[in-house]
Amino acid sequence: MEFSKKDTLKFIELYCKKSLLWDLKNPNHYNKIRKEDAWQEIAQEMKRSVHQCKKKMEYLLAALRREKMKMRKSIHAGKGE
Repeated sequence: MEFSKKDTLKFIELYCKKSLLWDLKNPNHYNKIRKEDAWQEIAQEMKRSVHQCKKKMEYLLAALRREKMKMRKSIHAGKGE
């Protein structure tokens, strides 16, 4: 089941609201039960499974890392000219 652009933006918005999933300073960041509850809430709102939501976030973070790497490489390549 694919995410549309609209769904992806909604997903990112929901994820951002759940700071315990991404903010290491959040006191509940290391609480597995609370984190799983947060994923359940996101999945319910998106009408998807928790597994699908976690996979989507994994994909988005990987895409972000790839883009950052491209930017770093282009900056280094520009310095050599």
